[in-house]
Amino acid sequence: MFGLNVDSDELSFMVSQSVCSLSQIGSSTMIFVEFNSASLNIECFWRLRDSDRLIITSNDKKHPDYDWSKDPVEEIKLILAGKQIRSCYLAKETEDLFIQFENDIWLDVLRDSTMYESWQIDAGEQGYYIGG
Repeated sequence: MFGLNVDSDELSFMVSQSVCSLSQIGSSTMIFVEFNSASLNIECFWRLRDSDRLIITSNDKKHPDYDWSKDPVEEIKLILAGKQIRSCYLAKETEDLFIQFENDIWLDVLRDSTMYESWQIDAGEQGYYIGG
């Protein structure tokens, strides 16, 4: 995948989880996703895509021609509501996270800092914390 060494076994506990809720953290495009028995906190660049194109990214709001009637977090919430995870990959070299949902929708979480926590998965005794 993308020329990266990816691992699907390490995050296999995420497979079959469904999105229960998604919320914005503060006024930023950081998001918090709750699944059946896990949560994902994203504090870095993210993008939502399907097999053909990018749908929306966390940076879209920064473009001067952005349609302010759209809220990227609301859009991602509508698209992912109730969707089940089909696969979950961690790129070892970059610590990027790639989550495939049903209907070939992908949430890519791309680590964009060597200093700050980029994303965290909490699943009770299982957890994954990237960055910082």
